[in-house]
Amino acid sequence: MAFVGVDQSLRSTGVAVIGDTEELLELQAIVPDGLTGVSRLLYIRDELQRIITPYKITLATVEGYAYDAVGRSFDLGEVGGVVRIVLGDAESPIVVVAPAALKKFVAGNPQASKEQIRAAIQRKWKIDIENNDSADAYGLARVALTYATLRSKDRNELEVVAALKSPHEKPKPPAKSRTKISV
Repeated sequence: MAFVGVDQSLRSTGVAVIGDTEELLELQAIVPDGLTGVSRLLYIRDELQRIITPYKITLATVEGYAYDAVGRSFDLGEVGGVVRIVLGDAESPIVVVAPAALKKFVAGNPQASKEQIRAAIQRKWKIDIENNDSADAYGLARVALTYATLRSKDRNELEVVAALKSPHEKPKPPAKSRTKISV
């Protein structure tokens, strides 16, 4: 069994693979230097396939889109689509993890900075990761492992996984008031 985390990006797509005994099997950043357009997408596809092909993937997690990000949304959507297709071709179930949920899972704070994420990974799992995208990918792989096994005693980790397993319904708008006003 293997658990995959992917932090997709135009410049550096982080990929982490963790085994069911929590060993780190792969940790890489796919960096398509100098490539644009379809060439970049094909490079990311090919590299992601190369990295995950040796493993029987139990579950993959990908970071959800940052909807408040400015510009390049179509390009980011294309990269996200490529990642999902590669994981789908590998017959991997996929769970999408919101950026704030990933930060809470790893650092206990939905507003954690990139530096805080890396420091939390070092503290909790004794792994030093310099690349932000690889750090996020590692955190996502840990989410996948915990999602599938529930082997955690960390409250923040378990809360994030519980929310992923049973997403909240959108709140219903309040009923319109029908109070009549007399004049």
